Amino acid sequence: MRRKCCYPTLLAHVGTLAGGLAMNTTDLSQFPHPESNHMLIALTIFTVALAVAAAMSAAMKITKNEMVLEGIHRTVGVPLPYFPVLAGLELAGAAGIVIGLWVKPLGIAAAIGLVLYFVGAIAGHVRVNDTKGMANPVVPLILSIAVLVLRLATS
Repeated sequence: MRRKCCYPTLLAHVGTLAGGLAMNTTDLSQFPHPESNHMLIALTIFTVALAVAAAMSAAMKITKNEMVLEGIHRTVGVPLPYFPVLAGLELAGAAGIVIGLWVKPLGIAAAIGLVLYFVGAIAGHVRVNDTKGMANPVVPLILSIAVLVLRLATS
């Protein structure tokens, strides 16, 4: 049920100003309610934030950033030949969630993939008792879960 608001009055004035367009100003179902867009706006913001974070993480793996080498290669023990694969997974996830803004099944699949990726990253840090490094994948995991939940909740 749609909430009553000032739209009928506003639309009546617009209709009058536009030369008396024949418009049913009491039926608001043809206009999106401002509150209906909040989920889509949140989804878009979280998607862009996660895509940027995943792309930056992938770039650091591809360029073999010293911080990444220390945390992932030396501490967790991920072999260097796996870095391009990990970067590719992150880039695929980033592209998938962005395209998933228009193609819902792809967005859901990509968000699930990123959730699993970052759960695996945390598991790798837990395996070697690296509590300091474990914090790094937590924020992208939270963003991934948020994108997944919002993508499932929006139509």
